[in-house]
Amino acid sequence: MKTFQELYQDILEQEIGKGRKITGDYNPVHMDCLLHPEQYAPVIAAESCVSCEDERACMNSCVFDAIEGKNGEIHINAEKCTGCGECIDVCKLERITANKDVLPVIQAVRSGKKDVYVLIAPAFTGQFGEKATPGRLRTAFKAIGFKGMVEVAVFADILTLKEALEFEHHVQKKEDFQLTSCCCPVWITMIRKIYSELVPHVPGAVSPMIAAGRVVKELYPDAMTVFVGPCMAKKKEAREEDIAVCGKEVADRIKIYQHDCLAEDLVHVGDTSRGTPVWIDKHVADADKVIITGGITVHLMAGFGGGRKSILPGVAGDETIQKNHALALADEVGAGISQETRTTLIDHNRLNDDMCEAAALVNPCFLVNSVMDTNGDFARIVAGHWYDAWLEGTKEVMKIQGVKVKGQADVVIASPGGFPKDINLYQGSKTYDTAEMALKPGGIVISLLEAREINDPPEYMQSFHFNDVIEMEKAVRNKFTIPFFIAYRLFLLCQNSTVYIVTRKENFDTVKKTGQIPVETLEEAWSLAQKQLAERGLKDYTVNIMQHAANTVPMID
Repeated sequence: MKTFQELYQDILEQEIGKGRKITGDYNPVHMDCLLHPEQYAPVIAAESCVSCEDERACMNSCVFDAIEGKNGEIHINAEKCTGCGECIDVCKLERITANKDVLPVIQAVRSGKKDVYVLIAPAFTGQFGEKATPGRLRTAFKAIGFKGMVEVAVFADILTLKEALEFEHHVQKKEDFQLTSCCCPVWITMIRKIYSELVPHVPGAVSPMIAAGRVVKELYPDAMTVFVGPCMAKKKEAREEDIAVCGKEVADRIKIYQHDCLAEDLVHVGDTSRGTPVWIDKHVADADKVIITGGITVHLMAGFGGGRKSILPGVAGDETIQKNHALALADEVGAGISQETRTTLIDHNRLNDDMCEAAALVNPCFLVNSVMDTNGDFARIVAGHWYDAWLEGTKEVMKIQGVKVKGQADVVIASPGGFPKDINLYQGSKTYDTAEMALKPGGIVISLLEAREINDPPEYMQSFHFNDVIEMEKAVRNKFTIPFFIAYRLFLLCQNSTVYIVTRKENFDTVKKTGQIPVETLEEAWSLAQKQLAERGLKDYTVNIMQHAANTVPMID
């Protein structure tokens, strides 16, 4: 039987086109590990360990008790292993080796479905030699298909400043202390598991690798990041995101997979009546039981979030998502947004109906969805049938967010409800959605958004480079994304109505690109609105004031 390294070499050479054939003489566990390294520990048992000449030095060396004996063989617990590499060093028979994760990277780069950025560790000089300059590495990575390269050392400098600020904040008196700055995942894990009493004194900053990945994702949401460095423990660190999202108890108990809408192993489970091909994550498609979770709130296209959205777009393929979301637009170019897709509309909402059909093809066995109040606390938990329980939850949402108003008004003055809901235009977009519901056609909107981070997120703000609404609509139809669509909605609103925005003066030039009219004060906006109303001959006009527009839905009598 081929060793793990031999099998790896065969597959690697086949992937790069040398054509070496893979025989059937291999351990199927090793093959699965090479294809799905994220499901295994950073180190694995590469060969049989029934006979050990070193009295299980590997087990004795592991301070995390990650190596367990089963039927004379060793088993490495993926949940406990940190990737410190001590067991590899002490195994004289070299039967423990590092997990290999190059193949998924090769596949991602060669597929061309996503831009792949490489994050290079500060240790690259020692790893690759003195001639491996950043410029040469960047050229080499781009030559083999990477979109670009980011030096993680840049973020190490940034985080040094962050930790200095944390030190200044936390260390105020003699008995206060903060542990030495070290973001090594082995170090952090050792503190958590062995010296847990010291956890409150660990600097709160993430590692430079994680920081670099987050920044790339913020700039390019659809991109994929790959870390290149000598430390095996970094493989384990990536799992910290799962813990942050799901909690340690869940992450330790349940295997977590990150869905990729561009994966090559998606499963086609059928088509909807509107012709949407339903491609689903393989793990979901192959599951005996599917339970969907999430939260319910209003949604500008599907009526409400939650429920069936956990399937589409939640675990659906890119083609499925694009086809479904395109239903938010009218059938003909120039007709803009479909009137069958809007906030709180469920009945005869074609986008919602399409999502429901897709969910029915998967047929989840159970649903658990939460409804939150305006303070972010749980107001209700609904559970049961994936559609009926969700529908009940939507009624609860309207009890909380629905506000009766006498009618649509000539002027709507709306605020999302303060920071952080107005941190940028994208976060404040719910203001415009609900304000439009309370506005007469062609009326005047006065929004109040500080937008201290006006240029975030880039994908949204970069969408406002069109002078013609039809041109922008065509672009949205060609490549639908949620940020692009929301930008289009705002641009369309500004074409059909007058929108004044009270914001920072330094935001004015950027805001003008969206079609809004920027002003510094509410008084100035109101003065301009009154002048406009007078020019229209309106003396007896109406005004709707929405102080928390991001969390309220106008219900017209």
